[in-house]
Amino acid sequence: MGVQMNKNYLISMFFTIGISLLATPNANSLPANVKKWHPGHYYTLIMPGNPKYEDNYLSNVYSELKATPMLRGAQIRYHWRDLEPEMGKYNFSKIDKHLAGLALNNKRLVVLLQIKSFDLVDNVVPAYVRTSTYDGGQIAYTSSLTGAPHGYLIKLWNTKVRARLNLLLQALGNRYNANAHFEAIGFTESSAGTDFTAAQQLDYYNGLLAVDQLARNYFPNTTVYQFTNHTRKYLDAFITSLKDMGASLGGPDILPTDKSLTFSDSDPKTPDGIYTYYPKLAGIVPLMPSVQPIDYRYTSAKKADPGHVPTLLELYNFGKDNLKANYIYWTRDVDYYAKVLAFLKRSDISSTPSGGLTATCPSKYVDCYRD
Repeated sequence: MGVQMNKNYLISMFFTIGISLLATPNANSLPANVKKWHPGHYYTLIMPGNPKYEDNYLSNVYSELKATPMLRGAQIRYHWRDLEPEMGKYNFSKIDKHLAGLALNNKRLVVLLQIKSFDLVDNVVPAYVRTSTYDGGQIAYTSSLTGAPHGYLIKLWNTKVRARLNLLLQALGNRYNANAHFEAIGFTESSAGTDFTAAQQLDYYNGLLAVDQLARNYFPNTTVYQFTNHTRKYLDAFITSLKDMGASLGGPDILPTDKSLTFSDSDPKTPDGIYTYYPKLAGIVPLMPSVQPIDYRYTSAKKADPGHVPTLLELYNFGKDNLKANYIYWTRDVDYYAKVLAFLKRSDISSTPSGGLTATCPSKYVDCYRD
């Protein structure tokens, strides 16, 4: 009974929060809900910390993309603080630069917006939002794996914070929704850490769903995705809301033996893990898992039970067969990217544009635009 009440509360509160911030979608040459659709394999870039090395890094990336037809583009992370360094003054020069470089080789950009950081020196909101007007704009969270402070979350339950994020998403949609090489935009993982009460977690997840809906409004022809992993007891309601709005389910990891992700049980008091939802959504919304650095080295994120070192074929097959992926994002890890490039050139992988992944247009889309 308690889980069901939480589910109903979450869905009802999502609509209460979301409707208050809806806006008219940006019109362009494609009918609404006809999506740019280029499923397959994409790079996830780890951009160099020192800007002076970025051009050389990108030059190597573009060469690798050009030489690997199965890589259809790149996923790149961006921070709100960099896109809006001053209140109302947007700086999209990085996105423009990356988009132009990819388009030269007919590759596509997938944007990943940071709603959380993974260390305590990495602020996720602009300086003006880190003021009392916005209640600091962000909050530190504790990692469920280490039990220590691990980074910051955007205070998505704060209506003033969300209103400013709304304006950023509107500006991004106006600029990029109609761009043929702007494939998708999404948000980092849903996990909120262990610092919050049940009510605070609900507020956070409702705020995140409201932001997902805003992105759907401003990007009517672009896939919007949400990386989702935890908290398990809220997943059913959370995934239902994502499906209803036609947002893509993405994931920060492919970890085939991680029990918190793979868990499945008929008892409603022990909610299932996120991986059980992928097959249920196959053919309905896009599915977008990713391979992170840890995934190349272990099959579980649990230190007490890390599993084994997987092969690339094992990761690929789990994404394709178990998670029914339309897109897989492969992190350009320094120790593994050469192996990934070679793997994606295998004849059994490279026989279709989608690299063996499901390419059928999802039923939540009116149609899919393939140029």
